[in-house]
Amino acid sequence: MRLATALLPVVLLGCLPPPRPAADVAPSGPPAPTGDDTATSEHVDDTGGGIPADTGDDDTGAPAPPLQCHALAFERNGHVMITAEEVSSESLFDSHSATIEMWAWFSSETRDGSWLLAGLDGIQAWRLGIEVGELVLRAGVHTLSVPMPDNGWNHIAGVIDGENEEMSFYVNGVFSGRKDWSPPMVSATSSPVLHLGGWHAEGGSWPSAIDEVRFSHRVMYAGPNIETGPDRALDDWLGVWRFDENLQNEASGAESAGVNILFTDSCP
Repeated sequence: MRLATALLPVVLLGCLPPPRPAADVAPSGPPAPTGDDTATSEHVDDTGGGIPADTGDDDTGAPAPPLQCHALAFERNGHVMITAEEVSSESLFDSHSATIEMWAWFSSETRDGSWLLAGLDGIQAWRLGIEVGELVLRAGVHTLSVPMPDNGWNHIAGVIDGENEEMSFYVNGVFSGRKDWSPPMVSATSSPVLHLGGWHAEGGSWPSAIDEVRFSHRVMYAGPNIETGPDRALDDWLGVWRFDENLQNEASGAESAGVNILFTDSCP
């Protein structure tokens, strides 16, 4: 997604580094920064200033905002928790339609086991993850599964359409599957939390990296292809998290909470 700056050493080969060796407490995705890079919500807001990206355009005198290249990874017990207040909404569960999308780094390790990429509290709410080697979107009692993409960075989007009663997948911008769906979805709590990377701090976190998570209560996609670039408007998105060394929702400005997370120096 975001381009690495021209002054950075060219060591990431197009921002697609090979996964690092698996470790007991570290993800297998793109390498994390050196030093003490484990972060919690108390110190994830240091953006470091950044260096403006070389866009190739003539200098008009108005500095462009820096394009930073970071992604979010999780330690074994890491996860992010997002509340309705942080997306400027009364609830994360006020309709039977939703769009959730993100970039995710896939490797041989992520093909084994079951992992949560994103999900809402409640076993009959909605969730996006990996189950038995397939991409899975669950909503209520219904499940849509599609094959796993190739290793490396992949863009995944799941759409739940309450009005037309269907659910669909887009992988790397291309329509990849649809299934009839019928409400309701059910949450076990009146104030559900949106989770990224894992349900709680008891292990089982996504063993790799994610980037550019977007969430909306609306159906954002219905055609055969979708745009996945970082310069898309924020309109109609309740949440856009780019993980530029913070957990800020760029649609609302609010900061979300995370524990045992890592910011990597690479991105799609």
